[in-house]
Amino acid sequence: MNLKFSSSKLPQIIDSYTDSVPNDTIRIAFKEFVGQPLPYRKQFLQSEFIKAFDGYSFIGQEDSLNQYSTDMLHSFVLSEFTDAEKFPKEFQLFIKEDFPRLKQQVQAFELECLDHLGNSELKTVYEENFGHMVSCNYYPKPSDCNVVGFNETRLSNHVDVSLFSVFPCGLKEGLSYLNNQTETITLGTKQTMFGFAGYGLEMLSQGSVTALKHQVDLPKQLDEERFSMAFFSIPKPDASFTFLGKHYNAKDYYSDYLNLF
Repeated sequence: MNLKFSSSKLPQIIDSYTDSVPNDTIRIAFKEFVGQPLPYRKQFLQSEFIKAFDGYSFIGQEDSLNQYSTDMLHSFVLSEFTDAEKFPKEFQLFIKEDFPRLKQQVQAFELECLDHLGNSELKTVYEENFGHMVSCNYYPKPSDCNVVGFNETRLSNHVDVSLFSVFPCGLKEGLSYLNNQTETITLGTKQTMFGFAGYGLEMLSQGSVTALKHQVDLPKQLDEERFSMAFFSIPKPDASFTFLGKHYNAKDYYSDYLNLF
């Protein structure tokens, strides 16, 4: 994978020399899904799934687990924890063909990060207790979003639930983050695979690695659409493990993360 490290610490944005891969399959699939009538889409809300954060969230929804009602995006979380056939037909090609291949690349990225940190126990915890979900995010034109409580961002400032968030398909401009928790940095377009630390790594490292606080800003032109896709490494729903003398289980991990908001 050949990640770019300039010191013993993980950089806030973990870059690689690996070119990004196309996201056409999942982007087209999600656009088709969002174009379906709302009653059809509501069959796949998070409340209809029982695993982790799987399911659909829409603009204005009050009970989403991964976005505020004022955030200007549709999102769908797909994970390896749910039987593939339970997800919408639009996503089946991606799940069967792209997900396994991309997951291998993501795992290689994450394992190289863990090797760089030099903690073999943490690497073992990851290999035995963590799995992956992919978050698909479609941002319509802001000019088309009629959201009560309109805010200044497309996606509010937050940290991700993951150990790592990895973007194998690169990223279109729009994401910004806090540099050392004080200065806002605009990331720009990324044409290589990259990632950053999430809530899980900050918690397990007892704060020696800080989760990246980030958001998606409004574009200068309010008639621009945007799509992103990221893999999140999170505890398997039945995970239970001990690390550095402290016991963790997936249910409490998810609950503690959601209590941040």
